Amino acid sequence: MKASQQYLLVVAGMLGAIAMAPGCSDDDGTGGNGGGEGGGGGGSSFQVVPAPGGVRRITGSQMRYSLEYLLGAQAASDFEVWGDPQLHGFESIAAAELAIGANDVSTLETEVTAAVTTSLQDVSTLATFAPCVQNAPSAACYEEVATQFGRVAWRRPVEADEKERLVNIANMGQTWGAGDFDVGLKYELMAIFQSPNFVYVSEIGEGEGSDRPLTAYELASRMSFFLVHRTPDVELLDAVEAGKLATDDGIREEARRMLLMPEARRSLDRFFSELYLIRDITTISKDQTIYPQWNEALARTMQEEMLRFLQDVVWTRDADAREIFTSESTFVNATLAAFYGVTAPSSGWTKVEIPADQGRFGLLGKAGFLARFADVKRTSPTRRGRFYREKILCREIPPPPPGVDTSLPEPQENQTMRQRLTAHREDPNCAGCHSLIDPIGLAYEHFDTLGQYRDTEDGLEIITADKSGDLEFAGPADLATIASDGAAGCLVKNFWRQSTGHLETEGEEDALGRLESSFADNGYSLQEMMVELTVSQAFKRVGDPK
Repeated sequence: MKASQQYLLVVAGMLGAIAMAPGCSDDDGTGGNGGGEGGGGGGSSFQVVPAPGGVRRITGSQMRYSLEYLLGAQAASDFEVWGDPQLHGFESIAAAELAIGANDVSTLETEVTAAVTTSLQDVSTLATFAPCVQNAPSAACYEEVATQFGRVAWRRPVEADEKERLVNIANMGQTWGAGDFDVGLKYELMAIFQSPNFVYVSEIGEGEGSDRPLTAYELASRMSFFLVHRTPDVELLDAVEAGKLATDDGIREEARRMLLMPEARRSLDRFFSELYLIRDITTISKDQTIYPQWNEALARTMQEEMLRFLQDVVWTRDADAREIFTSESTFVNATLAAFYGVTAPSSGWTKVEIPADQGRFGLLGKAGFLARFADVKRTSPTRRGRFYREKILCREIPPPPPGVDTSLPEPQENQTMRQRLTAHREDPNCAGCHSLIDPIGLAYEHFDTLGQYRDTEDGLEIITADKSGDLEFAGPADLATIASDGAAGCLVKNFWRQSTGHLETEGEEDALGRLESSFADNGYSLQEMMVELTVSQAFKRVGDPK
C-alpha cells in the first residue's frame, strides 16, 4: 500500500470519529475545580443542578481564530467552514445541537489543507509552539510537534498512543514526499486539525452522577472559547498544570488576563453582533427610488458606530452596562454627523452627544438598529417592538398561528403606520402578540426606514405614547428607562447561553440569579460580570452527559 493511501486511511478514521464524537464518555484532565457559590446539594437555599455535560463542536469562527493563534493570521485569513448557523440566537448553541454532514467534513478537509499549506510558507507562528520546525527540522521534530503543538491544538496533553499515530502519519507523509520534511509536517498538522480532539470541546467532567466538576482542562477550554473565542493559549494550559484553576481566585486571575487581550474585544464584538443582529445590517436593502443614499458603505458605517459605542461602554470606560440603553452619546464620522445633524470631525471618528430633542437613547436610537428593523419602503413597528421584547427584556413572543396572513393592507392616503396597524389589534388571531410589540415599535416612529429623525409621518402627527402589556410609556425616553431597569438579567442570560452553548435550565436559575446580583454589586460592569460568570458553579460543573 502506498504511503498516501495509508495516510488517507488514518485520517479517514479520524474524520469518521468526528461524527461519533458526541457519544464520548470520558476525558483527560488534571483535577477538577471547587469554590464558587456552593455545590448542587448544600445546606443553604441556594442550589444548582448543572445542565447535562457532553461534547460540542466549536464554531467555524472559533476554529478560524484558533488557527490564527496556532498557524498565523495569513493561514487563517480565508478559512471558512460550517457556515455558522444560529439556534436560539447563537452560533454556539447551534454548534452544540446540530450535527454536521458529509459535505461539512469534506469542506473541513479542504479548508484545513489550504490553511496548513499556507502556514508552511512562514512557520514563525508554528515555531512558537514547536521551535524545531524553524531551528532544526528532523524526524525527531515530528514528535515535538505532536507533543507541544498538539497540546495547544487539542487543549490537553497528547497521550502516548495519540502521539505515536501522529508521528507515524508524519513519517509516512515524508516518505511519500521523497524525504521532504515539510510534506510530513503538512500531513501531521492536517491530522491534528481534522481530529475530533480539535473539532469538538469535551465537557464530560470528572466522576459520575448529575453534579460533577469539569476537569481543569475542560474548564480552561470553556473559559477561553467564551472570553477570547479560540483555543486556550499556552499560559492558560500552564496555569492548569500549576493547579491555578482549582481556586476561584486563580480562575478570576486568568479570566482577567484574557480580558486584557485584543481577542477579548473581538470576541465581545461578535457576541453583540449576534445578540443584537448588528452583523445583519449590511444584508438589508432599501427602495433606491425612495432612499438613494442607502448603500453598503453607509450600512458598514452604521455597524461600526454601534460597535464603537459598545466598546466605549465596556472597554474604554468600563461603565455601567445600562448605559447601552440610556446613553445619548454616540460615535460619528463625517457621514453619520450629517445624518444626525451634529458637527462633523475633521477626520476619522469622534464621540458626540446627540441633540436631546431627537430622542435617541442608547443602542435603540442608533441608525443601524432602526434601519435594520425596518422594511424596504416603510418602518416596521412590529419588528422593532419584537426586538425590544425579545432581545432587551428576554420575553419571548410566539410565532403567528399557522395560516395567518401577516401582511398589512396597502397604505391609504393620509394614513399613519399606527392607523395601518389597527388591523393587528382587530384580528383576534393577531391581537394577543401584537398588543405586546406594536405599541413599543410605534414609540420609535419619529425615525424613518433609514433611522433618520422626522417630525411628522408624511405630514401627519406621530403619536408615541402607549402601553404594551405591563409597560406604559410616553416615548423612547421611557422605554430607555424600562430597558435600563430590566435588561441586566437579560444580558446575563444571553452571556450564559453564548458561553455554555445551551439555554438556561431550571436547575441553573439560582446561579443566574446570583450572577445578576453580583453584576449589580459590581456597578453593572460587563467585564466583572464576565469574570464572575467563569467562577459560577453552573459554569464549572456539568450533569450526566447527554
